[in-house]
Amino acid sequence: MNTLQLARAAARHLGVPDPANLGGNALLDVLAACNSGLQQFYREAPPLLKRSTISTVFRAPLPVTLNFSAKYDNHLEDEPFDLAWLGCGLRIAGQSPDNEITGESTVLDSWLGDSLTATGLILFDSVSIPSSIERLTSPPRLYYGSNRPLELRPERDGLIRNRRELTLLSPAQPTHYAVDSLGIVLGGQTASLLRIHPAPTQDCTVRFEVELAAITLNAGHIAAPIEIPILNHYADELLVPLVEAALIISPLWRNPETIRLIADRAADVLANKIPRLAHTHAPAEYNVGTPNGF
Repeated sequence: MNTLQLARAAARHLGVPDPANLGGNALLDVLAACNSGLQQFYREAPPLLKRSTISTVFRAPLPVTLNFSAKYDNHLEDEPFDLAWLGCGLRIAGQSPDNEITGESTVLDSWLGDSLTATGLILFDSVSIPSSIERLTSPPRLYYGSNRPLELRPERDGLIRNRRELTLLSPAQPTHYAVDSLGIVLGGQTASLLRIHPAPTQDCTVRFEVELAAITLNAGHIAAPIEIPILNHYADELLVPLVEAALIISPLWRNPETIRLIADRAADVLANKIPRLAHTHAPAEYNVGTPNGF
């Protein structure tokens, strides 16, 4: 099921001329109901339906030429950084501690040098965790060269970025990780950073399992539909009733006589149907005295 199909399934209950072409308050009501239903479903659904494996790359250090706008300023000319490098370290000769990239043309610490030109080394020790991810459900695993995967250990002694300058770049592989919350930045696409320490000196891959967050729909998802990451039979039987129930408060609801039926159907989904969903696709543990498969 895609976002337009979900919106139409809800909008058919409204007294509007064309449920396929919503506008004004009708569109706002349908979007609010869709988001409410999605949040409810993801909150109540078993982890099996929300889990995924993520793979990301941490690059080797990259030399860069820096042109600062002014002394005592943290802005640079010409946007030398990519937004994907948010949170990465920036090692500049003669400057301590290591700086940190905060935007396409900004760093965390203001420049204190007399010359506005400097050379630096970008330390790729951070990657953005998008807001579509609710949380990590496993420690990150590092694939470094031909070595066996290494499960990174959580950093417990303070912020990793405060330890960068204590580590000289060497062939030693990263050993620790931390997740730093940033709030909502980059237009709502990044909520936190996955940091590793020490910074890798060669390209490496990191994998980890996550629990996905419910997507948030806006008008653009109606004009240009995207697939909802829920199996179609779950969407029809479980998600649509929750969306319909969230919509019954709309002043545009067409038939008041259906309100009780819609509310009861949603209550049954929450009380009976979702709790009975499987929590794993693996076979159940064997119980003595029962036939195989039971």
